[in-house]
Parts: sequence; structure tokens; C-alpha cells
Amino acid sequence: MTRCIRLGVAAVVVAALAGLTGCRAESPAATPSPAASGLGEAQIVAILEEHAQCVRDHGVAGFQPPRLADGRIQGKGEAPAGADQEAVMAALDACDAIARRLPQSLWRKPDPTAADLDKLRQLAACLRQHGFPDWPDPDARGRFAIRGTPMEQAVKGDSGRDAFDACRQYEVGFGMTEPQ
Repeated sequence: MTRCIRLGVAAVVVAALAGLTGCRAESPAATPSPAASGLGEAQIVAILEEHAQCVRDHGVAGFQPPRLADGRIQGKGEAPAGADQEAVMAALDACDAIARRLPQSLWRKPDPTAADLDKLRQLAACLRQHGFPDWPDPDARGRFAIRGTPMEQAVKGDSGRDAFDACRQYEVGFGMTEPQ
């Protein structure tokens, strides 16, 4: 059964499903420049456009690519309001190899504030109350380590969407890692 989920929550679910994990130890770095990634800005934008076209070709009409700003990729792209979330997830999975051609450093978000981490701990507690009793607390970078656990697959189902919908008041834009 397809439900229309508020776009902000949909973005969280899509990000979660595309790679909610976190767990490579990295030291904080200054904002990378596109040149530092070995790719020029035009090449990065072309890959982002290719990824968006792939998502559209896999059934998500109107999908918009993320933007490149200040040497970082901002977001994961945007599905139109009311998009079938199962179709969005399937398309993102199908196009993941394209997104992974871009270096992790371009996707990295800044470290969360103490207030962000507190809200993420509340999100974790909420998710535990809504069907994911083993959901971990966030790490210091605001990421949840679920890759390779049963939750990685479970969060992709209706129960995951329902849990994120129930916990959307704790959404802060962290807790997700971009393609690695």
C-alpha cells in the first residue's frame, strides 16, 4: 500500500535506505574542493545529472539531482512530492553504482552540534519504541551503524517507513551517510 509521506520524512527514509550506516573512522577535514577529489566541477555535476537521469529512467519521473555547493554535494536529490517511496528506493538502489563514482569526501556532512546529537538520540529511542528495539544510538558524527545488521533490510519495509514517520519530529538531517 502506497502512502503519501511528507517530503521531508520521505527524504530521511530515502537517505536511510540508501545507506544509513556510518562507520568509517575519519578525521574531520576542511571542505574539499572539487579539484581535491580528482574531478572537476563539471564532471561532478555531470555524474549527479547521470544519477538523476538513471533514477528517472527507473520510474521516478521528476527526480532532481542534488546540488554541488562549496565543494560538497548537498543532499541526495529530490523525489517529487507524492512519489511512490518503494519506487524511489528501488530506483536509488538500481543507480547506486553511479553515485558511488563520486568520492565519499564530496558527500560528507559537517559534524552535528550537541543539540543535533541529542535530537538523534531521541530519534534512536523513538525508533526503538516503534518496532526497532535494537536501533543503536548515533556515533559522534551523527551516524547510525546498521549496515550488515538485520535492521538494514528491515528499515526498507513498511515498518521502517512507519517508524520514521512516527519519529519525524526528531529529524535533524544527520544520521545518514552518503554513498561510499
